[in-house]
Amino acid sequence: MQNLSLKEIRARARGQLRGKWGKSVLMLLTYLGVVFGGLFFLFMLFAIFAVIASVMFSSQFGEMSSILTTGLGASAIAIGIAIYVGLILCVYILFMGVKKYFNELARGNEANLALLFWHFTRFWKTAWVLVKVALAMLLYMIPYVVFLLLIRQYGDNPWLYVGLFFSYIGLMYASLRYAFVPFVLADYSDQTAKTIIKISTRLMKGNMLRLIGLGLTICWSVLAVVAVAAMSIIYPPFGVLVIVCIVAFYIALLWLLPYLYTAMAVMYQDLLAQVNHQHAQMAQSTIEMHVEVDNDVEIQVEQPQESMLSDITKDTEKDG
Repeated sequence: MQNLSLKEIRARARGQLRGKWGKSVLMLLTYLGVVFGGLFFLFMLFAIFAVIASVMFSSQFGEMSSILTTGLGASAIAIGIAIYVGLILCVYILFMGVKKYFNELARGNEANLALLFWHFTRFWKTAWVLVKVALAMLLYMIPYVVFLLLIRQYGDNPWLYVGLFFSYIGLMYASLRYAFVPFVLADYSDQTAKTIIKISTRLMKGNMLRLIGLGLTICWSVLAVVAVAAMSIIYPPFGVLVIVCIVAFYIALLWLLPYLYTAMAVMYQDLLAQVNHQHAQMAQSTIEMHVEVDNDVEIQVEQPQESMLSDITKDTEKDG
């Protein structure tokens, strides 16, 4: 059983999207509408807090102003931070719902807009997975940020740029390792966060370049638009093209994202099938045990091997 080629993955993705492009674009627009609606709500909430604070902490309150500033000010900041973190978390949980939609679409199952909110029924599990992925990404991000700060301070050292380049490669490596986490979470929502992350890592082993190639072969037109926009900025006579390129970029992106996400889901399902097929072959294999019996006959004992999920779960329990 061989992996699907990138061409076959793209063809299968287009086949699953046939007649469903409009619905998929509508789903993305719904996601963006909810996100921007949440951001607008956050902006209005902070504006209301600012107005209330300006009234309560005004000089007309006299000595009470300093007391209010100390107590209510700290509480307002804490509430604001909690709301901001909660909103960001909800945005990412919604994005997990986007991947759930395209995962079902790639399987040929019925995909509807309700899947966008599917992970809210498993809020804490999804949130914990996101936190663990974010912490892992943070470890790879620290060297990159450090080199950025060093370059800002000592920009004339070429070795700093070398370090920045390799730290960026490490950051890309980490993001690719966890690229399939949303799809795995959709299929294995009953598993622990550690198991879900390990499955994604197992599937991406040796397939990172293929995923990069898949993205490039699908999004090449968007890259072309970006190149034209960059050229328009460099050469002012063509500056009018910037607006055209920006509009074209977002229109193209809106239609390419369903294609990209469906293709990623097809690739994930293909890799998952490959791994399960390998374990199925191992389960069908037999281990010959030579047992001495009264008539000196060798008997063959069949010993099934563990599945990928049970194997990873066992490793997780050992590590834990």
